[in-house]
Amino acid sequence: MSFIGPFANRLHDKIGVGVAYARISGRAKDLDRDFAAFLNSNWPIRDYEALLTTSYLAEIRQGWTLQPTLQYVFHPGGGAVRVPESSVPERAKNAIVLGLRTVLKW
Repeated sequence: MSFIGPFANRLHDKIGVGVAYARISGRAKDLDRDFAAFLNSNWPIRDYEALLTTSYLAEIRQGWTLQPTLQYVFHPGGGAVRVPESSVPERAKNAIVLGLRTVLKW
């Protein structure tokens, strides 16, 4: 969802917010269970990935925009497995993603 012209003096700017959700398939979960059984370990079972995002598109001048964005990702890769130095599999931790995009038109 985005809102155009959020402020009286910034008519071409946009504020955006978004939510996304992705479910991990039953077959992928079965594969994780097979890994856990084969390795005799506490292999995490992937379940879902969710995302909250917000951004602000600012028109610096006509033809030039700047857009910072902030995202928070729950269960990256569905709770994908990472194996740290201790060799004990664990879920990937939630992540914060910062971004910056610029567009020049001439």
